[in-house]
Amino acid sequence: MEKKPCMRFTLTDTKPTIFESKVGGVGYIPHDGEVPVGEGGTKMTFLAQVNCGDIDLEDFPKSGILQFWVLEDDGLGLGWKSPTEQTTYRVVYYSRIDTTVTEEEVQAKHAPIDDEDYFPVKGQFGMAFEKCEDEGYSTGHKVGGYPYFTQNDIIEDRYPEYSVLLFQLDSDHERIKKDGGYEYIYKVMWGDSGVGNFFIRPEKLKALDFSDIVYNWDCC
Repeated sequence: MEKKPCMRFTLTDTKPTIFESKVGGVGYIPHDGEVPVGEGGTKMTFLAQVNCGDIDLEDFPKSGILQFWVLEDDGLGLGWKSPTEQTTYRVVYYSRIDTTVTEEEVQAKHAPIDDEDYFPVKGQFGMAFEKCEDEGYSTGHKVGGYPYFTQNDIIEDRYPEYSVLLFQLDSDHERIKKDGGYEYIYKVMWGDSGVGNFFIRPEKLKALDFSDIVYNWDCC
């Protein structure tokens, strides 16, 4: 396979601000903005955001904040009827960041997570980025590069025009010794050790148009 540049990231135990790249917690919303809503007006749940100043990839935005939201339903926002219509998930791009916004202000707009055991993100984490080259399908957290699927490659099979991996959030846990045995600490868990990813058409990315997206997650 042809090598593709990507920005891999690891999850850190820092407490990022609403202006920084983060997974979980509270996402940035401008003074006049609102939490995205799904069908019936249900508020979506914040999954992650990337401060675009942290990434260095061709055609990706160089500034602003790129966010990922999902509806907290049985399918965690999978659009069963029309996967490209953002009625059960949403990708939001803010080209300008207003630093006068406060965390308390946006916290009041967010809806609490209904089922913390089922929702994939188990807390709040920062992102530590590293630029590298992807040589093929691979696990891990990343922006750009090649995706990973535990089941079929839905992009190759059904949506080949959405050929750019916009964001991938993988299941993430660590094993620690405790009381003579081991305990697993989960940071992200999609179902049974699955992976979530978002895809975009190359021409839409160049135009910084995030209205046309494919979102998928699957597990073993």
